[in-house]
Amino acid sequence: MLRPETRVLLSDALRPPLGFQVDLAVATTYSLDLTAMLLAPMTFALHDDDVSDLDTVDPIKLLEAVRRYADLTTVFAQAGAIAVPSSYRRILTFAETCVHEVSSPNGLFHPKTWTLRFSDGQGAFQHRLLCLSRNLTFDRSWDTLLVLDQDDSTTSATASATPLVAFLRELPGLCVRPLPPERAQDLKSLKNTLARVRFAAPPDFTSVSLLPLGFAWSEPFPQPTGGRTAVISSFLDLTTARQLQTLSKTTVLVTRPETADRLGAAALDQAEVHVLQRAAEIEIGADPDEPKTAAFEHPVAEGLHAKTYLFEHGKHTTVVTGSANATRAGTTRNVEFDVVLTGPTAKVGVAAMWEGTDEAPGFVRLCQRYSPAEEAAGAADDEEMTREVEAFHAELARGVVTATVSAAGEGSYSLELALADVPSPGTPTVWPVSIPGSTWSRRLGHDALRWGPVGLAAITPFYVVSTTAGSGTARCTVACVLTADLVGDPAERRRDALGDILQNQADVLRYLAFLLGDPTLISGAAADSGEGWMFGDLPSGSRQDIVLFEPLIRAMAQGSSALSRVRALYDDLVLLPNGNELLPEGWDALWQAVWTAHTARQGANA
Repeated sequence: MLRPETRVLLSDALRPPLGFQVDLAVATTYSLDLTAMLLAPMTFALHDDDVSDLDTVDPIKLLEAVRRYADLTTVFAQAGAIAVPSSYRRILTFAETCVHEVSSPNGLFHPKTWTLRFSDGQGAFQHRLLCLSRNLTFDRSWDTLLVLDQDDSTTSATASATPLVAFLRELPGLCVRPLPPERAQDLKSLKNTLARVRFAAPPDFTSVSLLPLGFAWSEPFPQPTGGRTAVISSFLDLTTARQLQTLSKTTVLVTRPETADRLGAAALDQAEVHVLQRAAEIEIGADPDEPKTAAFEHPVAEGLHAKTYLFEHGKHTTVVTGSANATRAGTTRNVEFDVVLTGPTAKVGVAAMWEGTDEAPGFVRLCQRYSPAEEAAGAADDEEMTREVEAFHAELARGVVTATVSAAGEGSYSLELALADVPSPGTPTVWPVSIPGSTWSRRLGHDALRWGPVGLAAITPFYVVSTTAGSGTARCTVACVLTADLVGDPAERRRDALGDILQNQADVLRYLAFLLGDPTLISGAAADSGEGWMFGDLPSGSRQDIVLFEPLIRAMAQGSSALSRVRALYDDLVLLPNGNELLPEGWDALWQAVWTAHTARQGANA
């Protein structure tokens, strides 16, 4: 339980079991970093590679992974809470259809989950649920991640997936724009295979259940009374803090210093208040005096962001972990997702988590006692204004957001963005995420938002809105990304993005190696990405077809879906202006022979 030496990486938790591959993936998050979203398809495709830093990943590998898995990955994020990426990557062109903004009628959409279905290719499925406190971002905050795998045995403690199915059923109705039919069908398929699934409890726990919050049918947030209570939450409000302290004579509270100071010493006088040591909050080698990030309930880039509760009741302890903060919004209004676990107090109680043992020290070693300010500090000056701006952005996202593309000459286009007429608390500016805002921003007002002439690379459904509001110490600037319905999207836009990445025959050959998944080809691609890749001293004109022939035949014999992916690549490349120059020598004849044999084989087996 929260042992300092126990770390779980999201990329590890997303990796398929041995012999399986990802069949469908559905994620929910409050805030979303578009670049961080690319980590999922990379993890699905590259089981043995380190994908923690996308800047070090082979761009050809990244392209193949995103094109293969983007259609299988659906991400639901709070409308108006998509972060502005530090730089725009054109590979996002292939992941645009993954993102779907949602809005909760009573609060925020705040759950952080991954629901994964893996397939062995022979009709067998395995399912996994990840329940996190972390958003789909690159934040360095301290978070929790619980991994629950499908367990078909009848001997272990398991949880029914029924609450998860009900949670997934609600998502299309929360979307600010209709979920595309193919995504809705994927969601329906996932719900169908989850219907009879049970998830195994982690070691030391005797029961487990899933707890979606924020719906009329949701179970209440549990608050058992009896023994010690421990609350780990980055944010608290006064009512919830007092209520939690009444559940036990001894309450251990771990929070952020700013949160404790906002409430004041009197509000927390029944709790042992702790905060993370500053050295535990920052990366190794970072400056401990570097200013911290925002102190109120807002995306947290570092420090404590976990949300876990331990309630002792005699010999048993109930643990609740997931996305819900210790606030009224978190436990009663927001859409959240938690997991409830029960186990013996001796193994999973407050002492086991907090003090630990000599062999496995507890979470206390990362923390230090903290004395909140005597007088409640209250909200920061810019907090109310920031919330107003965020509410304005969310209202914009929920309204009309349409980007219309029209031709503006040979190879150039103009963009026009239509937004709902929403009263603004400040001065908003807007620009496509694909071009620099410093020179291309437009003031949001009564005039149309237009950009042009621009090239294909600038066309995107993602638009930045940045709003500055307030004055003095209450002045703030908040930015987010809105997703637009793209009208008049040129058919050649994705092919052009493909041509940006695959610039020569060597790139295409390496891409084919990753598509076919052939160990010999892949090892050759990794060893040498130059023009002499894999071909040794074979005569010019005969090298590529000889090297590619066997992997293509093997894929055909195995009935591999890789051939369909190769066909999609071929169809795109031949339509590029320089497509014939990019295709390997002798490719057309080789490919036509293989594809003809493949379709004949399929017809015979039909």
